[in-house]
Amino acid sequence: MSTGHVFSRRFENVPLRGPRRLPIVGWRGNLLRFFAKPYEGLLELARYGQLVVIADCHPGFICAFGPEHNRQLLTERTVFDPFVTLLSAPPDSPLMRLSENPFLRSGDEHRAHRRMLVPPFHRQRIARYRNAIVEHIDRDLTGWRPGARVEATTMMQRYTLGVMMRVVFGVDERRSAAEVESFRLLLGGLLEALGSLGAMVFPVDLPGTPYRRLQSLAQRFVEAVTDLIEARRACPKVDVLSDLIASRAEHDLPADAVLGQLFSLLTAGHETTYAALSWTLMLLAAHPDVLGQLYDELHAELGGDPPTLDQLRHLPFLQNVIRESLRILPTAPYGARSARHPTTLGDVHLPQGSVVVFSALITQHMPELFTAPWRFDPRRWETIDPGPYAYLPFGAGPRTCIGADFAFLEMQLTLATLLQRAWPSLCPWTQIDARLRVTLRPHPGLPLVLVRAGSRLPRTTLRGSVTRVVRPPEC
Repeated sequence: MSTGHVFSRRFENVPLRGPRRLPIVGWRGNLLRFFAKPYEGLLELARYGQLVVIADCHPGFICAFGPEHNRQLLTERTVFDPFVTLLSAPPDSPLMRLSENPFLRSGDEHRAHRRMLVPPFHRQRIARYRNAIVEHIDRDLTGWRPGARVEATTMMQRYTLGVMMRVVFGVDERRSAAEVESFRLLLGGLLEALGSLGAMVFPVDLPGTPYRRLQSLAQRFVEAVTDLIEARRACPKVDVLSDLIASRAEHDLPADAVLGQLFSLLTAGHETTYAALSWTLMLLAAHPDVLGQLYDELHAELGGDPPTLDQLRHLPFLQNVIRESLRILPTAPYGARSARHPTTLGDVHLPQGSVVVFSALITQHMPELFTAPWRFDPRRWETIDPGPYAYLPFGAGPRTCIGADFAFLEMQLTLATLLQRAWPSLCPWTQIDARLRVTLRPHPGLPLVLVRAGSRLPRTTLRGSVTRVVRPPEC
């Protein structure tokens, strides 16, 4: 869907409440304000109820919160199409080449693209990635030791990209660190540009514009990944890329399908995992009692070593810590669908073209679903089973993230290994804001002081916009 189509549509008013339309610019201004700060926008809109319009009475963009709305949006594939971005792009542009992935496909096309990912992310295949992850922990996270000061978000970003380069692209771990760092900066710049409000408002390819920068970064990314694809075609390996190349030919998908799949894996895999690890470390540092309980489990079961796959099954508190972190701060806090034809959502009639936003962030903080939802309490998972549409950090329904098991495995191995070596402690007076672009992540970062595992940590008060969804323990 192009930007022009979204902004030029005319809609009849509906009886739904929301913020007042902005003066002069009207509902379009409300929409741009939402996408400029979507984290704050979601929290503001949730105050109006479970079905709310971004601009008062205007059905062009609607937010629908709660399990039943999530179920309808995520399962009725003949009614709702995926809606990912306000950006428009010419058919032959680098951006459109990257769109050959399941996020932007519906019906048979979506199923065909998804089938490409089944072989490399089958549970039996995922098990073989354990050793590669542990090797990268030992190589990339040597700075995680008592007495060190680290910026955890950047550290986790570099580490998880190294894992993805190894597992997905088959890049040898001895390859130049500068090459991996260059790729990290390119990917980070591209994802930041994708969330650029300037590119949305003024999608014109002129020198000096945000849109030109976006297209330039997309072109550089396409060239870099195409080189990796061609190298793997010439010399297949045991990696995800080789599996994708073989699967694309088997399912007779477009030539750019591999390119699009790799882009979706890097955004939905690497980006979300490093953000989730960062949030979990922050939550543990702010909750020393929980960290102590987790350490006791890890020390008793592992004795200082990285866990084997069998040992991971005997670390229930670690699993619950991750589940609770993903509940409070889901790294993919919202998604959107577009109505293919006139329909109803709840008891409200929606015209064709309406875009409906759903949110894991808001649903997972509903007090009727989770007691004291602002509290970081991993033990709640010993007694609750909220269901797939009340708890959806990896999505739900036919579009559930196919790499969820791999991401969970990587988080378990990383946290279990690092927390036996050193504990994270928040730097005093640090303000941590939640910033949402492609993923929800700490901004401007997460500075930590590492202390000896098992030490007595001071209770530190969280500060910043993150406290809008998680309250300090003393509260």
